[in-house]
Amino acid sequence: MNKDTVTTKQAVSLIILTFLSSSIVAFPGINAGKDAWIVKIIAVLIALIFTFIYEQLMHIFPKKNLYEILIEVFGKVIGNIVIMLYTIYFFILGSLVLRRFGDMVNVVSIPETPMILPVFLMLLVCILISKYGVEIIGRWSETTMLLFAGALSLIIIFLVKDMRINNLRPVLFNGIKPVLKEIPLAFAFPYGEVVLFTTIFTNIKGKGKSKIYTIGILISGFLGVILYLTTLLVIGETLAKQAYFPILTTVSHINVGKFIQRIDIIAPLLFILGGVIKVSICIIATSKGIAKIFSYKTYDFIIAPVALMMFNVFIINFKSIFEATKWIDYIFPVYSLPFQVIIPILLYIIALVRKKLADNRGDKKADDNVLEYDS
Repeated sequence: MNKDTVTTKQAVSLIILTFLSSSIVAFPGINAGKDAWIVKIIAVLIALIFTFIYEQLMHIFPKKNLYEILIEVFGKVIGNIVIMLYTIYFFILGSLVLRRFGDMVNVVSIPETPMILPVFLMLLVCILISKYGVEIIGRWSETTMLLFAGALSLIIIFLVKDMRINNLRPVLFNGIKPVLKEIPLAFAFPYGEVVLFTTIFTNIKGKGKSKIYTIGILISGFLGVILYLTTLLVIGETLAKQAYFPILTTVSHINVGKFIQRIDIIAPLLFILGGVIKVSICIIATSKGIAKIFSYKTYDFIIAPVALMMFNVFIINFKSIFEATKWIDYIFPVYSLPFQVIIPILLYIIALVRKKLADNRGDKKADDNVLEYDS
């Protein structure tokens, strides 16, 4: 059985869980203050442009992943160079997610426990499910999505009484400039990361597979905007800017009488569920890239070494929560630009031109055959 086979519902669930888990522990756009939700909406709209590109590439190159498309479009030499760069990008992304998980556990849940221990335990789970392939991750995400949706709904319902509409007023008081300044970060983390899924979505079963990226982005984007609005309405922009994890701070405000309180553990658990999926996909994407470069037929044996190297990089590269936050805010949008924007656009343009030329040659050959037959 193909371990990379998923249904359309599982594929959409994977995208939603991955992006929502990132939204829980990161709040890109908060520097725009009470207009951060507008930043989120614009980032989602920009992401829809790239979902169109990926869906078109799926149509032009059916059942081929990103690495195979790069080889076919750019050739073996240039294609392998680009694959190597993408492999490094996915590797760094995986280690960054591990860092955010460690920071969340250390700051919110168990501050006296060494960060290395919970992160290593999480990584062991990621290695195990990565070994079983995308199919198992897809099944798990489909089940987890129901839990995720139910928990988010309850969180928002319980927080309605604490919302203050004045926390959003006046809209665009400081003009459009702060909003525009925050868009690159809000797009890069997490919506630009949709390119990650092009390495694993090669064999999708069910109807609507040509729209999985669009549906996933729309649903996760809508829920992400709701989370942003809830956070701003409950704690306001000042506290949101001061908090390391604004959404987790918001959830801690839940207190319904004397029987529903201190349920802020729900949000970290949701991130853990989504974070395991995201790290696992990063491990698989990195392992597939290495296997492609060295022409290995399988990538299973690379998974454990790649995961352990991610663990080492997470420790060495990001020594504190301040370094990780600074890296995400200032370096990541620039670092990810070629992989999330430039290369996909270039890939699509070249693929479109080559397809057009091939179609024209086919039409000309057909016309020649007709003329030869008539003569």
